[in-house]
This record gives sequence, structure tokens and C-alpha cells, in this order.
Amino acid sequence: MGKSLLGAALAVLSTAVMAQTAPPAGDAKAGLAAYQKYGCYTCHGIVGQASGAIWIESRPGAGCTVQVLLPRAQEPAAAPGDRPDAGPQGGSETVLVVEDEDVVRRVTGRILAGLGYRVLVARDADEAERRAREAGGPIGLLLTDLVLPGRDGLEVARALGERQPGLRVLYTSGWAGRLPPGGLPCFLPKPYTPGELARAVRDALAQPCPPAAP
Repeated sequence: MGKSLLGAALAVLSTAVMAQTAPPAGDAKAGLAAYQKYGCYTCHGIVGQASGAIWIESRPGAGCTVQVLLPRAQEPAAAPGDRPDAGPQGGSETVLVVEDEDVVRRVTGRILAGLGYRVLVARDADEAERRAREAGGPIGLLLTDLVLPGRDGLEVARALGERQPGLRVLYTSGWAGRLPPGGLPCFLPKPYTPGELARAVRDALAQPCPPAAP
């Protein structure tokens, strides 16, 4: 397999930290929390979607090297002008964004607000429920990450769906390993471009996108 290699020299990682850079076995929340702490679930998810792999090596006196190996592209990338794009469409509905990564939450909120949506943001399930109660009206769409501190995105959607029957939900994640076996009604994989986000939100608002069944 041809590969593209990205390397970075970092401080030496302890054995405990190194153990938390690999996907946890099973579905233990403690393992997921540690794995999520360093953003590894997003990195592994993005690289895994590209059929790649991540190799981390750390030795005393030598520092830490992170290698991202990606398959060589079989075809040249299309030029920007060759990609059909009708342009992002917006709306005026209320969108509740639940995302624990601060940068992702801020950027997603700004993109959606720029498209005309009324945007509410939350970093976890408790804050999401509070935002929904204080919204002063129905939530048009819940956009939630699957992996969150405490209750996950599936639990957030079910809780808000009980409060507001007919709630539309668009799930997102950079870690395909968190998807339920039967998939999800509406799902947007990370990373996504502003155009992909705009289209996914518009599509989710135009069709039934119920909370995933337990």
C-alpha cells in the first residue's frame, strides 16, 4: 500500500497515556471517556474512514512520533470547478447543536447562524435539555455528536424526543465504531465541509429523522 506519512515529534507519553490512544475494548464508558479525552476517537474515525491507520511510538530520550498512513489516491482529485454544487441552502428553523469539542461547536454554530438558522448550543446532555426547555418554542432539528461526556448522543435524542414528539435528529461522529448495528436514520460523518453541513441539515429538516430506536 502506498502511503503518505505525517510525523510530529512530541513529548514522551507515559504508559498510561499511551494505553488511552487506542480504541477501547467493548463499550465501557470509562474507556470511552479516557479515549475521548485526547481526541483520539475523532482521529481514528477520520483516518479509518479513509482506510488509513495511525501508529504512535514513544521512547524515553527520543520523544513521541505520530504517523498517519493513508492509501495512495488511485485517481487525481477533481478540480474545484468540476464539482457540481448548487450552493448551501439555509432556513429559519431552530437548530440545537450538542457537541463537546469547543472549536467544533463554535464553528458549526457560526456556519448555521450564517445560513439564517436560530442556533442553540450545548456541550452535553444536561445542557441540551436545559437549552430545549428555555428555547421558547419547538426545536426544528437536534444536531448531536454521538460521543459526549456522560449520556451519549443517542440518549440525548431519546430524552428530547420524549419531550417533543416528532423531533428531527441529525447524528454526527468522527468514529464509525460508535454507530449502532442497524445504522442511524440521519447521519453526517466527520469531518464535514460547510456545504456538506448545510445540505445535511436541510435534508434532515425535509424528511422524518426520528431518534434512533433503543
